[in-house]
Amino acid sequence: MTTKQTFKCALCSKILTNAYSIKSHAINVHGNLVLFECGYENCHQKFRKDNVNDVKDHIEEKNHMDQNGYVNVENFKDFRKELKMEMEKLKEKCFPVASNNSDMQCVLCNFVLTRPRSMTNHACSHANLAFYECEHCPRKFNSHDDRTSVRKHIRNHHKMNGQLVLETDYKDNRKKLADEIQFWKKKCFPNLN
Repeated sequence: MTTKQTFKCALCSKILTNAYSIKSHAINVHGNLVLFECGYENCHQKFRKDNVNDVKDHIEEKNHMDQNGYVNVENFKDFRKELKMEMEKLKEKCFPVASNNSDMQCVLCNFVLTRPRSMTNHACSHANLAFYECEHCPRKFNSHDDRTSVRKHIRNHHKMNGQLVLETDYKDNRKKLADEIQFWKKKCFPNLN
């Protein structure tokens, strides 16, 4: 018989049996971060739960739709990207990593990684590197994993009638920044290199 892994919240002692629930528990139960805000005219209702559907339901319920009757995502602000570090810190506060993982703690800000694969994005958050750049406007994307985001941005803001997003619509700077990425990883996590 195998024992299922459990995760106990350090703040409320709730036991979770799913690793994917950790972040939502930390944010929705213990967080006080405003993740979304309705931007329709003078509404400005704030949402603290990490659930886009709550915002869409609000927009439909309050009839904050465009002239065609569609929910316009431009009518609400999404702060999750800007609050990514705060959300991760809250998650670590609720579910701290064992002390023997101090190698995975950033020496610049004391942030503790739960997964080694997050190291690149975290280290680069200190450097403010532009991994992708839109060729149609000055928008830059700072996450190593933002290829989907830049393509979605181009599709929503610069393409019409289902035009395809091409590789020439954006710059991919990841290879050009490889040395700088390694520099920041070593600076943040010197014990892992």
